[in-house]
Amino acid sequence: MSIKDKNISDENNHPLPDWIFNSGLFYVVITDMEGKYLYVNDFFIKKFQSVDTDITNKYFTETVIAEDIESAIEAATKCIQNPSQSFEVDLRKPIGLGQQTFHSRWVFSSLSNQQDIPIGIFSVGYEISSISETVNYKIFQKINIFKILKNSSDGCFHLSKNLELKGINKSASKFLGIPSDNAENVFNERIKQKVNTPCIDAILSSINSDNATLFQDNIEKLDLYYSGIAIPDNQGVSVILRDNTREQKSKIRLQESENKLKAILDSTSDCIILINQDFNIIAFNKVAFDLCHGIHQNKLVIGNDFRDFISEAIKEDFYKSFTIAINGSISKFEQKLTHEDGTTTWLEFVFYPVYDSNQQMIGVSKVVKDITESKNYLAKIQAQYEKLKEIAWVQSHEVRSPLANIMGLIDMLKNERLNLEEEEIESLFNSLLCESEKLDLKIRKITKSTEEHIGQGSQRESDKLTNW
Repeated sequence: MSIKDKNISDENNHPLPDWIFNSGLFYVVITDMEGKYLYVNDFFIKKFQSVDTDITNKYFTETVIAEDIESAIEAATKCIQNPSQSFEVDLRKPIGLGQQTFHSRWVFSSLSNQQDIPIGIFSVGYEISSISETVNYKIFQKINIFKILKNSSDGCFHLSKNLELKGINKSASKFLGIPSDNAENVFNERIKQKVNTPCIDAILSSINSDNATLFQDNIEKLDLYYSGIAIPDNQGVSVILRDNTREQKSKIRLQESENKLKAILDSTSDCIILINQDFNIIAFNKVAFDLCHGIHQNKLVIGNDFRDFISEAIKEDFYKSFTIAINGSISKFEQKLTHEDGTTTWLEFVFYPVYDSNQQMIGVSKVVKDITESKNYLAKIQAQYEKLKEIAWVQSHEVRSPLANIMGLIDMLKNERLNLEEEEIESLFNSLLCESEKLDLKIRKITKSTEEHIGQGSQRESDKLTNW
């Protein structure tokens, strides 16, 4: 319906008393032609918007229980078909996480532009149990937005077709930073001077497009942020303003946190990509962007399907690990890459399940690390281990034989020397010399291997100090 200076009336066309508007019992909602929320008043937010739920960009039908959606659509359709009439409908709405149901009665009216073309639905609702049924106003006729919001904490003002201020409440004066006792002159002067603000731009845009226009604005001196909607009508433009300082500051803090987190992720050498359960890309760091663009000649874009970036070589391992992560466990696998120059690169793929603050699954974080250096280091450790095993073998077997022979010869010389001929004694000494030479060779071999082992270890320690 057109927004004119009309009263809300009961079935006998008796204007409803002002105390009803001042009581805070009414929920005020404006949706576009698709049913998406454009505006809701504070009382609606306090009742229906929980801490973890935001109605921004939601549709009216999303906040109505399934059994009543058809009734809501039917009432809205009648409004569009009969712009001069209002239609009543009883709706049950979920509260919080949907564990409770709120019974409410709503009156839908169409919002029309200057050409009398419907551009949205204006609805006023109230809790059935909170208002005396003896009033018995079954339907609201000729709803006036400014009258309903006059005493609201939300700002509201109305302009004529010539953009002259015809009415403004105290909240709007605060939002616009103009004195309420001289609001008309100050505002009209701003219009004449064509002061460029998001609010005034939205007003002009709504008139030119003949459609509702949303906007965001702030007052630096008051550290105040507010959102608004300009709605054209037959008499001019109605504007509703909402203080969203807390939400905007939260967004600013969140953006700052995201920027810090992004800086941290971009500073790492690891490739990090966040993928949702439908394989769509949610986020990635700079390393991931550069790596994927270099390998696949394709750019990572948030919202795109990540499966386009999975090579055949890892496809089987990828889907296996991704499934494990979706089921709540960490999974990993390794891949060896051989380059044209014969060098090799080792990559480790790690898949982590990712949850939000409510422990709801967001998706999977895929982290790719270059583990070539650690692989080479482990290979050296393995080679050194094999060398130590060789030394241990020499010590336990090869050294023992000549040593046993030497000990036997010495024992024979000690105990049987008086009974031996000179030639036999000389032969024993020659044998003793021979076995000693064998033992010396084995000891030299062990010494050499040990020196090589110690030398490599010393070089690693030197490298560590240099890198540090």
